[in-house]
Amino acid sequence: MRIIITKFFLVLNFSFIIFNSCFSQGDANALIKAVNEKFKSVQDYTADVQIKTDISFVKMFPVNALIYFKQPDKIHFKSKGIAILPKQGPQFFLNEIDDKNYMAIYSGEQMYNGVLCKGVKVIPLQDTADLILATFFIEPQKLLIHHTQVTTKSRGTVTMDFRYGKYETWLLPDMLTFEMDVNKFKIPKAVAADLENTSTKKEDDKKSKKGRVIITYKSYVINSGLKDELFK
Repeated sequence: MRIIITKFFLVLNFSFIIFNSCFSQGDANALIKAVNEKFKSVQDYTADVQIKTDISFVKMFPVNALIYFKQPDKIHFKSKGIAILPKQGPQFFLNEIDDKNYMAIYSGEQMYNGVLCKGVKVIPLQDTADLILATFFIEPQKLLIHHTQVTTKSRGTVTMDFRYGKYETWLLPDMLTFEMDVNKFKIPKAVAADLENTSTKKEDDKKSKKGRVIITYKSYVINSGLKDELFK
């Protein structure tokens, strides 16, 4: 009886290894494509948001703003206050991934927001690409991105955590947290000038490279037919 049980678990374990191998070779790229295809149903949106900036050497109040998006990668930001906001949208880079220029590899499973997600690493096949490495953790049943980490030559490393609510069927988050290399992003002139004139900031703060931007999406207007002129 003991031998039979051992054989059973050996077969089960072998099947699991085969499944992981198959996923890494085929389904990783398919999963990325499926998320991108689903998000394409959002032709454009206007989002009413609140932006909080958490950078050790910058004091900034929360800012209310409007964010406009249009496929595939147009972003426009409107606010009366000053805010630091990455130019890329939450789903940036996904639309650029294809079999010819990038390789997708399954990287295991991990829990995010109480959900078991599949990890997919994306590596460029050409040295000329701006991308160095991207990792996406995706909930396969709903095709929701819960966590990403993207490293590029031009903007360093950007980490994003997504929280979803009533707009999850559109793959649009209720809250998005960016963690980024501050020295790789363009800081508004007013903030930069204030930093140059401040002599009391600590030396350790000057050397700090990481910052967080927390965007809370209050509401969306989806597929309203935004004009290209808005993004010029």
